[in-house]
Amino acid sequence: MSESRTVESTTAPAKPRAAHFLPHVQGLRAVAVILVVLYHFWPGRLSGGYIGVDIFFVISGFLITGQLARELERTGRIALPIFWAKRVRRLLPASVTVLIFATLATLFILPLSSLADSLREILASTFYVENWSLSLGSINYLSSHDATVAQHYWSLSLEEQFYIFWPLLLLGATWLGVKFFARRKWVAMIGIVVVVSVISLIVSLAYTHTNPAEAFFVTFTRVWEFGAGAVLALLPKWRPRGALWPNVLGYAGLAAILITSYRYGPSTPFPGTAAILPVLGAVAVIASSRAERWWDIGSVLGGRPQRFIGDISYSVYLWHWPLIVIAPFIPGWGLDGINRVALLLASFILGWL
Repeated sequence: MSESRTVESTTAPAKPRAAHFLPHVQGLRAVAVILVVLYHFWPGRLSGGYIGVDIFFVISGFLITGQLARELERTGRIALPIFWAKRVRRLLPASVTVLIFATLATLFILPLSSLADSLREILASTFYVENWSLSLGSINYLSSHDATVAQHYWSLSLEEQFYIFWPLLLLGATWLGVKFFARRKWVAMIGIVVVVSVISLIVSLAYTHTNPAEAFFVTFTRVWEFGAGAVLALLPKWRPRGALWPNVLGYAGLAAILITSYRYGPSTPFPGTAAILPVLGAVAVIASSRAERWWDIGSVLGGRPQRFIGDISYSVYLWHWPLIVIAPFIPGWGLDGINRVALLLASFILGWL
């Protein structure tokens, strides 16, 4: 949404953005979804574009933690039913729509040999456990394999799991803070978020070393990525100030994201140590919101086109993958030449609709 001017005195003023809205974060969403979509359409050209998902995790950790922390500071509690209901209203309609489309495509377009795997993963995606289904099935996301129309729901499943346990973690941290730290209750919250994130990172490093295929999907190897964004939300004073440092940090972070998306590939053990650089890059970009001049990082990422793509990024992510999987089985289509470009445009149009 963008704020518009009143044309006539009888026209109601547009609802303004919340004070904590950061346009450049929507621009970072746009970068993330473009990386993932280009990686899926042209994996040989952008072999590490899958790190766009990690950027989404950092953004979610930052935004959700900031939202919950503001509620805790304002009311002293978190209205869990309201929070979860908002997540359901925002995410479920588009998710269910694409799953219905995927089911119909599985039944009427895809070969019969894929029926069992596709329906199993559609069911797992419906209940947001697709990441665990793929992990238990020993699927290697970064290698060539017969993917189903719902495989991309692994990241959405992980995000939904985060939405369930993260508010409970923050509530527990707040209780400990009130009980043992008196007026410094936020120390407990920050401390617990840091401890949980560090433990998750250690587990991620170890599990990626021993079993990278499973480590890619499981929840506990990814919590630290959400935690990185959460720490930034809880420590606003750590963000750079002035005219120089926000841009230095922000452009360095953006460069880290783009370089890793180009340099990483199927042979890169992931998440593990390889995920640290794009995650820190995302943190650096979020922390740098200066937008006073056209070349400031906040201006470059916060423009209207960038925000628009960021606004529809969730739906674009949902739609693009089924189109890729289905295309080879539609007579006259496939994934050659102009067909890929047409499907790419269709993903954005469907996402917008």
